[in-house]
Amino acid sequence: MNVYLDISNLLFLFCIAQGITAVAVLFWRSEQPANRWLAWLMVGLTLQVIDYFLSLSGIYAQHRWLYFLPLFYSWSFGPLLYSYLQARAGKPIEMSRWYAGPVMIQALFYMLLMAQPLATKAWFWMAVHKPYTRYLEYYVACGMVLYAIYRSRQFTTDPWQKRLLNGLAIFYLIAAIDPLLNHLYTPPFWPKFYLTTQVLPFFVYILALIGLFYNRTPKADRLVVQPVISPDQRERVLTALREQQLYKDP
Repeated sequence: MNVYLDISNLLFLFCIAQGITAVAVLFWRSEQPANRWLAWLMVGLTLQVIDYFLSLSGIYAQHRWLYFLPLFYSWSFGPLLYSYLQARAGKPIEMSRWYAGPVMIQALFYMLLMAQPLATKAWFWMAVHKPYTRYLEYYVACGMVLYAIYRSRQFTTDPWQKRLLNGLAIFYLIAAIDPLLNHLYTPPFWPKFYLTTQVLPFFVYILALIGLFYNRTPKADRLVVQPVISPDQRERVLTALREQQLYKDP
């Protein structure tokens, strides 16, 4: 098997390795709910970058039975991002079931297509997916992420989280325009989703760094963002525990 490698594909491989490493670390240190949500988000993003690599490296062309491999779970990105930020803020997860339906729809869609003969796959790509359903999939994903960003602002307090959400909002607004512009100025058979293909690997890398850095930060440092208890308040609590033995009261 011949694999075409250039700077872009090498970058994809690097981001895939970084994503897999971050997922393993986050699941291993899954005592905090936020780690699990971020890990699942990293899984979905990394799988999509793997799809990009398989396409651009020529692996799909050499192994056509892999066409429509179930690697796209973009409809889960918004709900998982929202759940992650909720968990980081210590809030109860309100939309934990929101991502299950879209994930199952996308998984079933691609598994059914992958099981079809090559002729059926080629017909579906040219007659249905390329002109219609991939745009539906793309714009639903963009809308779900933007909605998640909008809902997340109410409990986002850290400056880096606000910068991340602002950057994501700008990116997805531009991403929504990107294929429309490419459709106007590029030949019919050229790719139309340049922006997401080139930027998504960097997003995987940045999220991986955030997850790894946060988990390596000592717990004592993380407590700085919590409300500070004064020495007088602490002494009053300890006195009540010692004298009134409140811990024995059922």
